[in-house]
Amino acid sequence: MNLIKSDAILRQNEANKKLKTLIDRVILHKFERDNILNILINSDDERVPIRVVHTKIVEYRKKYSIYIPFTDDEREMIDIIFHYWG
Repeated sequence: MNLIKSDAILRQNEANKKLKTLIDRVILHKFERDNILNILINSDDERVPIRVVHTKIVEYRKKYSIYIPFTDDEREMIDIIFHYWG
């Protein structure tokens, strides 16, 4: 594995960990949370599926009218991931 690919995988793993923490906090229904987490688990080695995950979070919030606000750190993390992988 080359160094660039290795670096990308490390960044993806870190992004996935942060997204998982966010999802665990804002998605209160286990079934819905597991569906979104499976998107992360099944993503390829070089991409974070941020647009799909973000869409699912927005749909969940709208469906259940649960609008737990994102922290400033979470908003910044989402923006960074959108910029890098979006």
